[in-house]
Amino acid sequence: MKNYKYTLQERLNYYVECKNNWLEYFKHEEVNEKAQKRLFGNNIIFYLVMELYFLPINLLKYYKKKRAQHIFNKLLTIIDVLKEELDTINNNQTWKKND
Repeated sequence: MKNYKYTLQERLNYYVECKNNWLEYFKHEEVNEKAQKRLFGNNIIFYLVMELYFLPINLLKYYKKKRAQHIFNKLLTIIDVLKEELDTINNNQTWKKND
């Protein structure tokens, strides 16, 4: 049981680190979006022409963003499940020690 607990703990640590990396990635994407808004802020016509011209690429970027959000949500769910599993193991070990 200790080996299983250790494996779960290592896996939890790995996923928490991944979560932090995803949060950093989202922050960088937010900065990029702010820079693009500032670049095209005064010239709306040029912005629309560029958006239409790069529509296929923009659709792929949108898909990439939605996929990243899905992976991040899946990661959060895995972290919750791992924490619950570790809590269950810890509670069972505490109960057995009291006997």
